[in-house]
Amino acid sequence: MSLFDDPLVFLALLNLHFPSEKSKCWYSTACANNFNPDGKGFGARMTRYFSECANMVFLSRAYKRGDEGLERDPIQDLLNRFDERLERRASGRAAALGLDIERYIQTFLTPWGRGMSPGKVQTFNQAGLLEACVRIDSGDWVHFFPEGGRSRDMHLRPARPGVGKVLYHTPEARVVPICFYGTQDVMPVGARFPVPGKKVRVSVGDPIDLADLEKIRQRPENADTYLALSRLAMDHVAALRPSVLARYMGADDAAKLLLEEAQMRKAMEPPRQAETVRPVGHVEQAAFDVPGAAAHRRVH
Repeated sequence: MSLFDDPLVFLALLNLHFPSEKSKCWYSTACANNFNPDGKGFGARMTRYFSECANMVFLSRAYKRGDEGLERDPIQDLLNRFDERLERRASGRAAALGLDIERYIQTFLTPWGRGMSPGKVQTFNQAGLLEACVRIDSGDWVHFFPEGGRSRDMHLRPARPGVGKVLYHTPEARVVPICFYGTQDVMPVGARFPVPGKKVRVSVGDPIDLADLEKIRQRPENADTYLALSRLAMDHVAALRPSVLARYMGADDAAKLLLEEAQMRKAMEPPRQAETVRPVGHVEQAAFDVPGAAAHRRVH
């Protein structure tokens, strides 16, 4: 499993000239509204054709609008998506665990309750996230944007819990962080076609230590645990940023951007308060209340 994905970037890294169902050996997660649009127009049909060639796993954020648009029976919806290859691999994995295919898929369901709204649980249990879990658990290579969208201002956006759910349910997967800049120049937001002559700077990090992921997996399964995994993954992506930014925008501008981000984070932190403790004997002591960092959640 890889963190951060762009088809044009990986085509270049793997020296592929055009994606096809055979040459694109990985699966990309994408917003269903953007990459699987309805309609019979030329643009909608071309987008659907690209998605078919590019091996997309479609995800939805519908819980923000209630439960509209999400499947009432995500397991059946996922089974309807199965191609021959995935059905064969998933059935083999299920048989190895002594399960039929439906009970195997049920092992990836997020339990109801545990402080989560029904809409959020339904989103975690959508067919797209279940498909990602099944593909990775069956040995496929799947890419995620832990941010859940493209940054518009060069800054990393906050991690979202969806990728954490997948990390939670695929403990044997190797999780590889990837950071790149320049794709916003090749394919600006809203553009219909790539812009030629642009360069993209890419850095691929070492896989995340499985023990670090497993520590978070020991927590109760809920949205907080998912988010902790996503944040851990984003920490590894963020560690790659300084060198990538320096190659993309120059060392001085990169240092300035990172300094601005550090100052913004410091300004948003709650003030560090000192509390005077009564003297013990003849010695005065001062105890400082330092807010703890938010707990990182496990992510696959």
